[in-house]
Amino acid sequence: MLRSETEVEAAACERFRAALRQVIARSTLRAVARDVGMSPSGLQNFLDGSNPYGKTRERLRLWYFREAGFSSFPVEDAAYILRRLVGTLPTPDYGVAGLLDAVDTAYQREGMHAPEWVRLVRHELGQA
Repeated sequence: MLRSETEVEAAACERFRAALRQVIARSTLRAVARDVGMSPSGLQNFLDGSNPYGKTRERLRLWYFREAGFSSFPVEDAAYILRRLVGTLPTPDYGVAGLLDAVDTAYQREGMHAPEWVRLVRHELGQA
């Protein structure tokens, strides 16, 4: 059964909250709020269960994927997950290389550096 967009967003917000709580436990609310691009009170309200609006939700999403999302996986797990995505190809590692190239290209088009996990997965696959 497919989940509605609202259910998907609610699940994402719960993942963001859990990750934020872990980081705040090692830091401070104020420091994490600054890193996310929110006010400390806005972040506290979110942690207490408020539903963020569009721009705030996007800031949270960007923070999550930058700090706690895919990059938080051990490199071996990241390589495994990417291999699973292209596992039906005759040579999955070539498929993973193509995925990594696509990530590199997308970041370059936006004038950004690709996340560190891209380089680490390439190294894991012997492509560095």
